[in-house]
Amino acid sequence: MTVFNQDKKAQKKFTTLKIIFIISGILQGISVVLTIPLFKELFLGNIDKAFSWLAYIGITALACFVCHLIGTNIGNYMSVWEVCDSKTRQIGSSIITLPLGWFDTTSKGKVSKAISTDINVVAHYPPIVLPEILTVLSSAAVIALALLFISFKYALIIFAMMPLMYYFMKKNYQALKLIEQENVRANQKMESTIIEFAQLQPVLRASGALLNGWARLQTALNDDKEAALETLRKKGENTFKYMLVVNLGSLLILVLAAFELKNGTIELYTFVGIAVAMLRFANPLAGLLGYISEVLNIESALNRLNSIITSERLAEPDSKSKVNIANINQFNIEFKDVDFSYLKGIKVLKNVNLTIPAGSITALVGASGSGKSTINKLIARFWDVDRGVVMVNGNNIKNFTTADLMNLVSMVFQEVYLFNSTIKENVAIAKPNASDAEILAAAKKARLDEVVARLPNGWDTKVGEGGSSLSGGEKQRVSIARAFLKNAPILLLDEITSALDGVNEAIITKSLEELSKDKTVLVIAHRLSSIKNADQIAVVDNGQILACDCHQKLIENNAKYQQLWQALSHGEVWQV
Repeated sequence: MTVFNQDKKAQKKFTTLKIIFIISGILQGISVVLTIPLFKELFLGNIDKAFSWLAYIGITALACFVCHLIGTNIGNYMSVWEVCDSKTRQIGSSIITLPLGWFDTTSKGKVSKAISTDINVVAHYPPIVLPEILTVLSSAAVIALALLFISFKYALIIFAMMPLMYYFMKKNYQALKLIEQENVRANQKMESTIIEFAQLQPVLRASGALLNGWARLQTALNDDKEAALETLRKKGENTFKYMLVVNLGSLLILVLAAFELKNGTIELYTFVGIAVAMLRFANPLAGLLGYISEVLNIESALNRLNSIITSERLAEPDSKSKVNIANINQFNIEFKDVDFSYLKGIKVLKNVNLTIPAGSITALVGASGSGKSTINKLIARFWDVDRGVVMVNGNNIKNFTTADLMNLVSMVFQEVYLFNSTIKENVAIAKPNASDAEILAAAKKARLDEVVARLPNGWDTKVGEGGSSLSGGEKQRVSIARAFLKNAPILLLDEITSALDGVNEAIITKSLEELSKDKTVLVIAHRLSSIKNADQIAVVDNGQILACDCHQKLIENNAKYQQLWQALSHGEVWQV
């Protein structure tokens, strides 16, 4: 397990840390071994010599304490700066460079767990887990070597114990690793179900679904309990065998020493020294298995962190192929022979060919899941296509830097996320250096000024996490105000009025008409009537473009479009 695999300075500190704690363990073992000559002199009545050995023990213990203190300080420093600070920065840097397509319904949970839990778990490694393992092993090795000089028989028992201890320790690690994924899955399912249970309280109570409990929550709790019990069973089996080896081996040495004491082979002080040494040998080794289990937790947390940090980025263009956006004044978009799939072998888009003229409005219509939103998002390069090319003004979008492409595109989607900040700051995020006058002008165009006038603190009103204090229509106005403020030449709209009431839909539709002026617009709407005046309408079905023309020609010549229109006319709501 490599925690500091890229930072050479951190690796050097980590190596120093390991050496210090090995030395600390050796000194700890020596201080235990030195009790044997101390007991000898005490039993023989040589008080002066006993005090000399006591002084040696004190010096060794003091040196051990100093090493431990230095190592603990280094470990704490590494925990705070090389783990917590460094990993948090790496996660933050990764988030702003990962492709937009990485951010799906699970990504929020991944990042939240990484920051709140996984980093803290890994942070235990330098100051707590690794020092304990190294100290226990090195001190046990010293005690084992000392027993070799007292009697080969004692050392032979210890050397016979070691492979058995290692075997059961490894078995425990492997068993826990096998069930870890199921344990994590069950725990995540339980957590998400509890959150869902809390959010659905109004619905569940109104429907009477809580009279006999909620079966879904109970199932999740039972699954998590069973996974935890299975973990304890697996851990318990190998822990028992490991502890049996440690304790039986130590007991065998004490019994053997007792027989030798009875037979006069060894002196009483030697027996007492062996007894003390075996206690200091067995107790730390008995607790070692818990730290080995913790290593698995740290390894798992580190893997989850690295899965974010090392996630594949979209390739950036080199200096020769990079497009200079300052030279572009036409923002037509073209899909040429495009195939795309989320999962290997399952195509979502198939041989898509579509031209969106600069300054025009193109609408995408089709059944839910036909591929409309995917087409929309590919323009912003949420992902790279499997085959074919997406172009802006004849240039492959792969030849734009991510920053340049984002500067060309404004996106207004159905789901709007607002930061837990003021409404003014939420608008200004589209253009951080915007003046107050620019923000106010964008707000007026989006009809957001009407919302601000009703708020208790006006522009300085906090909107709550995710914009919880605003309605869906009000949040959409914030999103549209952002687009007005950014004023990018390409505008992507995805079902932004589908969940709004008639009043808000009318207001937002009027704002969008103004926003769309002189821009290249690709729009997805759930009401055909709202996009029938588009310059062209592309009919999408099963990942393919069936036809692309104006409303009148499609209603006359395209059966699929006719079917959609007729369904709307009969009052059926289509997701298009």
